[in-house]
Amino acid sequence: MPKTQLRESFKQAQYADQVSLIKDFMIEHNSFRDILFVDQLIRAESKTNDSVIRVALLSNYTIDPLVPLLRVQLFKRGITCEIYVPGYNQMTQEIRNQASEYYQFTPDITILSSGGGTLPITSSLHLDVAERSAEVGEMIHQIRNRIDTRVILNTNFPPFRLDHGLFDHSDAGGELASLRKLNQQLVEHSIANKNVYICD
Repeated sequence: MPKTQLRESFKQAQYADQVSLIKDFMIEHNSFRDILFVDQLIRAESKTNDSVIRVALLSNYTIDPLVPLLRVQLFKRGITCEIYVPGYNQMTQEIRNQASEYYQFTPDITILSSGGGTLPITSSLHLDVAERSAEVGEMIHQIRNRIDTRVILNTNFPPFRLDHGLFDHSDAGGELASLRKLNQQLVEHSIANKNVYICD
């Protein structure tokens, strides 16, 4: 279906039919440009749905490209969402500040994604896994004490370039080994805390 035809059909359709239209369109149109088009269409023309979930994306790296993808994927499943993304690298500040916009947003779901950045990972070869894990645990504690939200922890991915290159793979104290230990600690946080989940 051409985009112009989809736009006109989408405007006239009820919510359930809008979802079907998007599903059908995305079968053959799944480039990022198509996702941006559909996201714009959803935000401008989608009918009201009784169920709206509020999702907060907190990270220490640029996560903006994920927003339209998340909104479109949820819409395809019949879920309307509002998404909150703070300023760049504001994850720690948003969680520590009880008056932050994050808490005012009162999300149903919070996605914490450090992605190998400054929290909980640094570029240092010797990572203090216990300290970084404790920081994540404290974040979970602060969030859960202040608002009723489900927390999704995103595990850390390895850096694009390892400090010791190929030799890091054989180093029990190297970056990769430390990342594996930290990711296991994140799993343990999800086990120890109610409504905390892991996305690997």
